[in-house]
Amino acid sequence: MTKDELTEIIIADKKIRAKKETAAALYELATSVPGIDTTKLKVQTSSNSENEIINKYLDLERELKKDIAAVLEKKKKIYKDLQILCGLEKEIMQLRYIGGLSWDEIADKINVSSRHVYRIHDKALEKLKHVI
Repeated sequence: MTKDELTEIIIADKKIRAKKETAAALYELATSVPGIDTTKLKVQTSSNSENEIINKYLDLERELKKDIAAVLEKKKKIYKDLQILCGLEKEIMQLRYIGGLSWDEIADKINVSSRHVYRIHDKALEKLKHVI
């Protein structure tokens, strides 16, 4: 397992968060348009702009479900691979790549300096290089 593979998870999580924010904005827009049944999210009028908003929202929701499923599969594999680590190495890697915490958040959570978190992380990466 490489750092690039682990970093892909962080990037995918960020993309999912951005898509969720976009979906929430589209939902807000769709539910603020008159003539839309928000309980079923179906158009009751024939306005093209209303249809476009709802279709964008529904497409994004489907895309999000696929993205989340893919990230969860990757996180399951990472979680399994991290079992070769012990103590702080394992905890730091889990917090970073499964929990999505920043370096500073990890340092605060485990009560060590950010520099120490980096060192432990680098040692863990070295051990994980041999995991297939």
